[in-house]
Amino acid sequence: MVLKKEKIVFGLLFLAGTVLYFFTEISYAPLFLTGICVYGIVGFIVSGISGKKTDLHFDGEKQCEKGSQLEVTLHMKNNSKIPIWNGEILLRVKNKLTGEQTEVKKTMSLLPLQSKKAHFYLEAYFCGCIEVTVEKMKISDPFGIFTKERNFHMENRYYVFPKLMEVDFTSEQLNQYDMESYKYSALKSGEDTSETFGIREYKEGDSLKSIHWKLTGKMENLIVREAGLPVENSVMILLDKREREEISADKKDKLTEMFLSLSNTIIKNGIHHSIGWYNYEIEKFEQYRIQSTEDIYVIIGELLSNPHCKDEISTVDRFIESDAGKEYSNYLYVTESDTAERETEKLMNYGNVEIYRTREFS
Repeated sequence: MVLKKEKIVFGLLFLAGTVLYFFTEISYAPLFLTGICVYGIVGFIVSGISGKKTDLHFDGEKQCEKGSQLEVTLHMKNNSKIPIWNGEILLRVKNKLTGEQTEVKKTMSLLPLQSKKAHFYLEAYFCGCIEVTVEKMKISDPFGIFTKERNFHMENRYYVFPKLMEVDFTSEQLNQYDMESYKYSALKSGEDTSETFGIREYKEGDSLKSIHWKLTGKMENLIVREAGLPVENSVMILLDKREREEISADKKDKLTEMFLSLSNTIIKNGIHHSIGWYNYEIEKFEQYRIQSTEDIYVIIGELLSNPHCKDEISTVDRFIESDAGKEYSNYLYVTESDTAERETEKLMNYGNVEIYRTREFS
């Protein structure tokens, strides 16, 4: 056990007072020793009972942009008639997206029945969901000799938004995303007679125009042709959150920025699309339809809250194996993988594939 320097100093003062009292005739020795003893008793009792009726809650804004300071405000109230001379608050801070963790401490004092705000300023170097936890507060006497811990276990979430940039798409790319939007559903029939969804037996109410006369001639019953249903899903942007090896916080930040910047640029050009990633917390592939820039900000909190994880299965395979729709003409794959070309071979069976890596993004 390592003693605090304050306790060592107090012990030395007590020892010095004892020596002066018993082995010298100095007039102030009794007063000196008595003062030390009284302070020790009072300090021990006060630090043990103060802070029991302290209320804490988070206050203020819960978001900021990357590159600025994130302000965490903690509102404190001492509901007791006993003052808190020294209250050291410990915050544990974790970025769920990048995995970074740190601790921040701040010492405050509160008079009886007083309220006060504690402000913590955190540098927001990377985007992400910031989990801030107040685990405990150490209460001590004015000189920090005697301490007592009060547990709180409070948590709040803050969001550091990435900086969205304009991706330099060529006019040919944008035209491709827009013009190749029509494919036909493999799940539902429609009214486009130029494309056949399937065939079945005639039912009452079917149009006579839908009868497949050639097949009907070969079968005993009337056979009708079901028309195709065109679907307008031109682009799917996939974010690879799989870690093959440890990825730096900087690269996770850039992957997220690239992913959202691609979506933001495409929607600003009037092209509706979908975005998706594998959520390792709930073990499910997440898929969202983007029809406006507002849609991006609706899902951004969920994206920033989902961590990257090591996985033996690729993100592309996770997508293909999921029940997410796959009727897209173009797939944009945002990844750090050096083997992305091999990983996306299966995806090419569904549409055109383009790979984006952070080293190609500036």
